[in-house]
Amino acid sequence: MQYTLTPHAVYTHTAYRLRTHLRLTDFSTGCTASHLLLVVFTACARLGSLFAACARLLRAPGAETIRKALLASLPDQDELQRRLNRALAADLPRTVRRRRQRLAADLHLRPYHGLPYTDPAEVYRSQARSGTTHFHAYATAYLVYRGQRFTVALTAVRRGEALADVLRRLLRQAARAGVRPCLLLLDRGFCSVAVIRYLQAARCPFLMPLVCRGRKADHPRGPSGSRVFLSWRRSGFSRYTLHDEKGRPATVSVCVRWCTPTGACGPVRRTGCVRPTGSGSGWRAVTASWGRRCRGPARATRWCGCSWSGWRCCCATCGCGCITPCCRPPGGAGGGSTWSGCGSRRCC
Repeated sequence: MQYTLTPHAVYTHTAYRLRTHLRLTDFSTGCTASHLLLVVFTACARLGSLFAACARLLRAPGAETIRKALLASLPDQDELQRRLNRALAADLPRTVRRRRQRLAADLHLRPYHGLPYTDPAEVYRSQARSGTTHFHAYATAYLVYRGQRFTVALTAVRRGEALADVLRRLLRQAARAGVRPCLLLLDRGFCSVAVIRYLQAARCPFLMPLVCRGRKADHPRGPSGSRVFLSWRRSGFSRYTLHDEKGRPATVSVCVRWCTPTGACGPVRRTGCVRPTGSGSGWRAVTASWGRRCRGPARATRWCGCSWSGWRCCCATCGCGCITPCCRPPGGAGGGSTWSGCGSRRCC
């Protein structure tokens, strides 16, 4: 049986969920809840502002009317977050609650060029991007089930908040939705001693890229710290201990994948690998894990050069759980149309 997903079906289902769980009401006869959602959906789809969405739509209310309707309809941030999490949990299949799932956590930063609305802590500070260091930040936890992505938890991130506390809140919200992780897939932003120590204390297996720090390979004294793994000439496993500013240790297992720029995986130019400088240097993918046994060095160190986010979706879908993506390699030398990875079903 085949089903064709149409824009109208997506709009109808999303509008129903938001009207039900956010408890939206009509602001006026000329600005109903349907009009409000239509303007918001247009702004989200085009990555624009509410003013631009109102100017683009033919019979939409004015931008000031939409702003007043949002302020009158939406509750405070904490209550809004609870309602959104209930709306996300309403679409989860029952089967994902029966056993532990592989979850992926992400930190999302949206550039912001204005001033805080009420509290200075609501604007997050990070590295410069899109001409600013100020962002509206939120974190999500999601899983991929039968080729479909389901967001199971959503939380706002405030300025100066520790990522370990953010991750703890995400896992608690996912547990309230009935989803518990058997493996947590993180990006390099979560690579810190505090996060690693929390996950180890919670007995939660994880997998993330290892941030390489220390002296570089061209230093007279040689590489140091985690940059030692970038000098490896072959793939392999090791263990590494990180320390924070208070001297607290955190030990993880390290997997290094080495390949040439035009090796069997095709040209690797994505964010999952690091290419050190120097003649004859190849690409290295350095990942840190804990609580998960890989399925052998040959399989666990295979890398096809996909982006880290796509790789996490692949692992969550195919159920391999090792350091082995299963998506299509990029085109070019050695790439072609073949599949490389863990050998699971083609999920990307």
